[in-house]
Amino acid sequence: LGIAEILLKQSNYTECISYLDNVVEKIPEIKNNGQYNYLKGTVYYEDGDYEKAIVYLERACEADDTNEEYLRDAAVCYAKLGELSKARSILNEITEDGIKDDVSGYVNGQVLMAEGKIDEAIGNFEQVISITDDDNIKKKSYLELSDIYKSMRSTDGNNSEIIEKQIQILEKAENDLKAKDDLIITEALAEAYFAAQRYDLSIKKFKKLLDIGYERPYIYRNIAIIYQHESKYSEAENYLMKMQEKYPDNYQCYLQFAFLYLETEGLKDEFSRDYSKVLEYYNKA
Repeated sequence: LGIAEILLKQSNYTECISYLDNVVEKIPEIKNNGQYNYLKGTVYYEDGDYEKAIVYLERACEADDTNEEYLRDAAVCYAKLGELSKARSILNEITEDGIKDDVSGYVNGQVLMAEGKIDEAIGNFEQVISITDDDNIKKKSYLELSDIYKSMRSTDGNNSEIIEKQIQILEKAENDLKAKDDLIITEALAEAYFAAQRYDLSIKKFKKLLDIGYERPYIYRNIAIIYQHESKYSEAENYLMKMQEKYPDNYQCYLQFAFLYLETEGLKDEFSRDYSKVLEYYNKA
């Protein structure tokens, strides 16, 4: 199961599920193993599929009902699903069993968030960060705070104060966590810098993600958008070509090509403009 843990850490969720399914085919009895079920549940949880996640996290708890990791993540998953009575029940069980304050505090933060008590949840996660020696719980708490501030962004564009709070949280996480260059923290920071239009920092983080092998279509597109914003049109085109090569069915690539050529043609003398590429890529999109 060590390979599955590595794939999970790299956020290769599809590969991780495929690997775990192959393990079951070779070793059918592993279906009853607590760690197997916990890993599979965690993959689905991290991928946002809480309905599937809870099935495996429940099985993990059945296999070992004293494991605080299993209990913690099952309670959190119930909170994400809005099943607050089940989440509170596990939280009470954790508290009664004398499980560490950082674990119960993290779970309580998740429940408060699901109950809509955002200010209390923020205070809870901040307290967990201040008391825990567990890097994993600390990272999870930082990311929850980041997600809270991200969810608080409004659609009217007046987000500078909220985004700066999110950036401060993530920068603190980067400095505070023992594991440096964490993939998920780096990705969240890249997005937050992008939203704040701090493009020099954003592009560094996006490129770092590509350098460590974390490739997603939106990363190539965002780098291209930044270069286009900076009037570095050949660099923007280069990253869109890389995106097209890796993700030929992604319509946003072709749409961004159209935007790029629309802008570059608009800079030319009126009688020299040729919008055929704009139309070509718009139609592809």
